[in-house]
Parts: sequence; structure tokens; C-alpha cells
Amino acid sequence: MANFKLVKHGDWAKVRHLLGYTFPRLAPFAVGQIDQYGEVALEIIKGHIQNQSLPWTPLSSETISRKGGSEIYIESGTLVNGVEVKKLSTGGNEMFIGFSDGTKHPSGLSFGQLMVFLEYGTANAPPRPLIRPSFDEVKALIKKDFAPAIKKYLSKG
Repeated sequence: MANFKLVKHGDWAKVRHLLGYTFPRLAPFAVGQIDQYGEVALEIIKGHIQNQSLPWTPLSSETISRKGGSEIYIESGTLVNGVEVKKLSTGGNEMFIGFSDGTKHPSGLSFGQLMVFLEYGTANAPPRPLIRPSFDEVKALIKKDFAPAIKKYLSKG
């Protein structure tokens, strides 16, 4: 079976060509799955936040005292409730998972800035990755689902 690679960025024109022209019978299946995987990714992200299920470095006692709890990524609930899935194209084959432009955290930071600080850490806080491990989980599901479909369509010629 061919090796399949899924990345967070890349040549979308090449993907469209591959799905639209090289595998014409596979394209409807793939486009139809985009919404489903966007929702799955959203649920995985929210689940990790709500269940505290990733191996994050615990908060410092000072931070726990200041925010009134030891949960990571949870302070007021605005973060977990603000993440959303959006279609980026009318064709439905590109999705964005994140926060609406201009959405701000109560601290005054944009959610985009806050997520970068949380994901990669700062001089004062260790990284607590959420998006990257969640993406890896979704990637594994996509590979598992798409590999048989691609094999089927390739064998039909």
C-alpha cells in the first residue's frame, strides 16, 4: 500500500488536483469527510481540556492561587467554549479550527496569541501542547479511514 502523509500546511492546489483529477471517484468521499473530521478534531481538543488528559507540566502554586484552580487551559471557560470549526472554501475541502479573528481572552490577549503561548511556552511558563497532539490523533484517524478507500479506488484503475 502507498505511504500517505498528512501535514498541517502545504500545497492545497496539489491536494485539489490529486483529489479532483487523479482520484475523481475518491473526491466526493474525501470532501464529504472534511466536516466530520473538523468536528472530531474539535471534540478531541475540547475533551483534552475538559479531561486534563495530556501530560502537561502542572501549574505552579502561585498560578493556582492566582487563578483559583489547577486546571490547565481552564480559567473562565471562554477558551474551551470559543474554539470552533470553520470552512475556508466554498468547496468544503479546507477547514480552520481555532478562534474567530478579534476574539479576546479576558486577559486582553487575542486567543491566537494565548494559544501560541500555551502551546509553545514562554520564558515564564513551560509549553503545554494541545493542538499538536490533538492534530496527531485526528491524523491517525484520517489515515485509518482513507487508506482503505484510496486502496479501493486505486485497484479499480
